[in-house]
Amino acid sequence: MAAYRVLKDKPYELIELLKTFKFDKESYIAIRSWDKEKNFKKRSDVERAARLIYLLKTCFNGLYRVSSKNHFNTPIGKFSFEPKICNEENLLAVHDYLKRNDTDIRCCSYVELFKEIPDDAFVYLDPPYAPISKTSYFTSYQSQVWNDNAQRTLAFFCRELDKRGIRFMQSNSTAPICFELYKQFNITTLNAKRFINADVAGRGDIKELVITNYDIESVL
Repeated sequence: MAAYRVLKDKPYELIELLKTFKFDKESYIAIRSWDKEKNFKKRSDVERAARLIYLLKTCFNGLYRVSSKNHFNTPIGKFSFEPKICNEENLLAVHDYLKRNDTDIRCCSYVELFKEIPDDAFVYLDPPYAPISKTSYFTSYQSQVWNDNAQRTLAFFCRELDKRGIRFMQSNSTAPICFELYKQFNITTLNAKRFINADVAGRGDIKELVITNYDIESVL
């Protein structure tokens, strides 16, 4: 969220800093290690935003992942081309959209926003997916674990949205718990491409769910 706020309010400072970053192993490890510094939080918001964009552009498959100590630990990516660290045109286009629409960007629990959501809003939710097997329990992108209890809390939130007549759409996995928690709603199974998997055979099309409290076909 901090990166989006910087992009909204300080795009040119962000772009100028990104242009100074280089793609090589030494630079990658040095920039990745910033969050191990004692004074990391004292770095400017522009520096931290630039670091995040740089790492996502140059790490393995653009995967954001941190350790239990909240340190970014995704290895450097392997590219057959030079990754474009600073896509100035795209960054300015995003800045223009955020500024033009006076976008309110926050980093907080979705539960805190419930009372502020207007009745005519549309809510899209993209939580860490429920694991479809014991070996696919990859929901710890951050130091806090998203588990079954978190899935149940989210389902309760969706039911509360529905009581208020607020339309919502959620993406999730085909895990049994999702069918159980959302059986009162519309559940559509779709094919989705996935490029991150330790096993090459596990990459490609997989099934995932789109859960809504309205008929999707009625709005197509």
